[in-house]
Amino acid sequence: MDINNILDFSEKSWKDTQKFLEKISEDERQKINKTEIDLSYKVKELLDKKEIEISDIATYFIKNSKIKGKEEFMDIYRTVYTSSFTQKKHSIIFDAKTLKMLYIKTGIMNYIKPEDFFI
Repeated sequence: MDINNILDFSEKSWKDTQKFLEKISEDERQKINKTEIDLSYKVKELLDKKEIEISDIATYFIKNSKIKGKEEFMDIYRTVYTSSFTQKKHSIIFDAKTLKMLYIKTGIMNYIKPEDFFI
């Protein structure tokens, strides 16, 4: 996949998410917002247990995101944090329906299973 395809897909995913959020009720948007905050706190606690200091953290909902290793698209929550030590951003991907942690992305092509990362 070349960079233009990646950028086109990212833009489409962002637009799909915005359209979805505009169509749902205020209560549903508040539920998504609360889940974003809750997941940020959950990840922060897990990182604290591993003694990983971070400089920032944010979680956001994405509609119809392509998942590593799968051909299908699904709704996800992505928590992004920056390590204070390396100043690199890492992403933790959650299934939006089950809130199950799917994987941690630590580089362009580097993915770690949650059970291997949060030992």
